[in-house]
Amino acid sequence: MAPITRIAIELHRTKVFHQADDSFRAAGEYADFPPGAFTVPRRRIRKPLAPRRQLESRSINLQETLHGKGDRKLEPDSAGAAVTTAMKIPERPDNEAERISTLQALNILDTPAEERFDRLTRLAKRLFGVPIALVSLVDENRQWFKSCQGLGVSETPRDISFCGHAILGDDVFLIPDASQDERFHDNPFVTGAPHIRFYAGCPLAMANGSKLGTLCIIDSQPRELSEDDTALLRDLARSVEQELAAVQLATMDELTLLSNRRGFETLSAHALGLCRRLETPALLLYFDLDGFKQINDRFGHAEGDRALTSFASILKQTFRESDVLGRLGGDEFAALLTNADGGQLDSALRRLRENLDRHNYQAHRGYQIAYSVGAVQFDNERHADIEGIMAEADAVMYQQKKRRQAAIDIGKASVSPDRGQAVS
Repeated sequence: MAPITRIAIELHRTKVFHQADDSFRAAGEYADFPPGAFTVPRRRIRKPLAPRRQLESRSINLQETLHGKGDRKLEPDSAGAAVTTAMKIPERPDNEAERISTLQALNILDTPAEERFDRLTRLAKRLFGVPIALVSLVDENRQWFKSCQGLGVSETPRDISFCGHAILGDDVFLIPDASQDERFHDNPFVTGAPHIRFYAGCPLAMANGSKLGTLCIIDSQPRELSEDDTALLRDLARSVEQELAAVQLATMDELTLLSNRRGFETLSAHALGLCRRLETPALLLYFDLDGFKQINDRFGHAEGDRALTSFASILKQTFRESDVLGRLGGDEFAALLTNADGGQLDSALRRLRENLDRHNYQAHRGYQIAYSVGAVQFDNERHADIEGIMAEADAVMYQQKKRRQAAIDIGKASVSPDRGQAVS
């Protein structure tokens, strides 16, 4: 069944009500509706319905929990003394560097709320009859909520998050009763506000496989999810993924799947900020393909696109996961190498030349991919922002391209594509 169809059916089913549930009205958003206008569908309750703990305000306040004032569960050790048990801190995914890079490239963190995400969390909250529904994005040391229904904070530490565990898997991460789960029973969000018992989070995956966060639902009462409920949560999560993909299109080049100019500048600005604080070196490389217009004119635009995607793949093969890559437009590319100096530059360009030579030898496309490159060492005093260092690297690249063209014009076309590049 299509996700939208299933969601529509579930909305229709919620018209069958039983005992009134005032939690929606107490949450504030639906305060103008009369009592009983929103209730939990009977089929969603997995045990006899108990009086629901009414929310005390529009948002659950987590400040006491975040300041460490929540009760800690004590258990006796082998000698009979009471000791505090340690909760399980979520592990990092194997592709953590790529995952964080993908998240930051979206340029979505710390942005205002958007209706396209809020409507999905409101829908999840209503369909499942829970007090809390979130679109949570797991950053380096925090989880940040792009959409938040039922909580009074915008972020919480990653080390005590449920969503940090959820992104390690491929399917819905379900905790029926956190107080009985050894991984979470002494978590401050379980022992203190919002007193989590039930948690279900579906990972939000991007096209490259990176799981950026979750669509999750939370309750202060233990619960279970049926297969139909789990499928419905997946469908809603797919809708969130579609919205994230739309955001990504604004920062990603659709042809090469590298960052576009906007995405590259955003990621590079963040990386250079870290280099400033840590006092580590960085290099910016600005590439322009040689003879690209002739490839288009002779072989057609489809072949030109093939050349662009081939060069993008070679860049990804050559540089490190921590390096920032982008297609700036047309046949121009860039790479920001962090924690890299002249020695790393020579090594990187040598690998690039070898990989490109291998591609040209094996491809047999009737043309050779070649490039000019300008390399600039980051200078904290000279380069106030990413635009400044990019402009300088572009100028260096242009001068190299002129020298190469002059050599071709006088019959000295033996200059290597990346030999003699200026390093400013």
